[in-house]
Amino acid sequence: MSLPNNEDSPSGSSVPPFDGYENHKQIDETVSQYLRRLPPMGTYGDFFWIWIDNPHPSAEMARHAKSQKFMSQAQKLFYAYRKRRSAVEDSNPNILLGTVTRKLTPDREKLKESIIKLAIAKGMTSGKWMLFPQADDVPRAWKLICEAVVEDRLGPSAKIGTEGLKGRRNQRLICVYTRDFSDQEDVRRVAEELASMNLAPRDGSKGLYYKPDAFTHLNLNSDNAYKLTTSIYCTGDILKSSKPKLEKSGLRKKLWS
Repeated sequence: MSLPNNEDSPSGSSVPPFDGYENHKQIDETVSQYLRRLPPMGTYGDFFWIWIDNPHPSAEMARHAKSQKFMSQAQKLFYAYRKRRSAVEDSNPNILLGTVTRKLTPDREKLKESIIKLAIAKGMTSGKWMLFPQADDVPRAWKLICEAVVEDRLGPSAKIGTEGLKGRRNQRLICVYTRDFSDQEDVRRVAEELASMNLAPRDGSKGLYYKPDAFTHLNLNSDNAYKLTTSIYCTGDILKSSKPKLEKSGLRKKLWS
């Protein structure tokens, strides 16, 4: 049995919710047995993600399903932005596309802020740190992450893509989940743990980015039509400071208290 090819996070319970699903670590498997059964660089035709879930009850993750209310309200936000864009284009018929994009920068910042606030209000606050290891480093990185998830040192779950990335076939995507992106201390804690395993740089160089699941549910990828940045944290900022900072995306103030 396998899961759909999407980025939805699994729910949690006292027993891992996907025990019995072949693309998840089983409750009675050791990490070594799991990695032998599902090597990260293996070839899999039936599923796109390989998962590992935190077995500790204290690390349960509430299910953040695609809330119909969240989705409908988010679509209203997108509609308002599109309406604003049309107004700019209609009032400037000869305007260049790049000029339109620049003029709408404040509107995009407001749109992103509004989506994040809506996600918090509706409890859709799970998210993930995204790692892109090279193929030759994938087994080491994935093994370290699997051990850390099982030992309750990271978050509720992690997953790895079973295929190379578009345009970067020599890399795999690993997602390390946290329960609540508004819990900045926990987001930073997980980043610190990844850095301690040499999976995230501490020196402010090219680091890891954090994407809320709310953006995934709305199909907002890096090349989305709204030109929104889809990350809200960067390890380059978080690991340099005692307090986490939002990734530079126009969100200049705290979105939660």
